[in-house]
Amino acid sequence: MEVWIADPVRDAARVATLRYAWARTSGATTEPQDDDFVDAVRDWWIRDERTVFLAGESSPAGGAAAGMVTLHEYRRMPMPGADPSAWGYLGHLFVLPAARREGAGRLLVEAVQRAARDRGYRRLVLSPSAESVPLYRSTGFRAADELMVWEPDAASTS
Repeated sequence: MEVWIADPVRDAARVATLRYAWARTSGATTEPQDDDFVDAVRDWWIRDERTVFLAGESSPAGGAAAGMVTLHEYRRMPMPGADPSAWGYLGHLFVLPAARREGAGRLLVEAVQRAARDRGYRRLVLSPSAESVPLYRSTGFRAADELMVWEPDAASTS
């Protein structure tokens, strides 16, 4: 299994196919995938400046991908007398059901961790699904109680 950094022009269709598979697998959609979805994924990817990693048995030049994960960089506001810093958000980890438990998820997480180290991130955070918690714990993630969430719809009803 190989992991590579995907390119939005070359790999948008692969990423869109995986995202669509996630939506179908999770029950988020029953809609058929259309060509506009590939364009929407490519536009999001470029606009948000995400790094997308793909995993599969074939080279980056061709073939299908078995899994993906994204990395988004958040640059911290400058501080007087301090070097600039950033942190990363790991998201959208998904491995096709037929390829699960074969190491693709671990390889993808480890690729993001290497990128975070190489970029000098202060931390790497994520919002795990219940199913993914064991994988994240086994790759060194721990629970963090310091984050809080505000949801506009919930706030307006109270």
